[in-house]
Amino acid sequence: SSTLPESFENKPSKPIPKPRVSIRKSVDLLHASHTGQEPSERHTEEALRKF
Repeated sequence: SSTLPESFENKPSKPIPKPRVSIRKSVDLLHASHTGQEPSERHTEEALRKF
């Protein structure tokens, strides 16, 4: 999952904060909605893969 932020930062053009924010929000939502139901790490990885 760490390769995604690096790929965004490696772009010579202006930095792209939106993808990071959306990933953060999705992770927060997954942690909030799936707390205690299923491993949060699994959902986090799946969410990051979509981006």
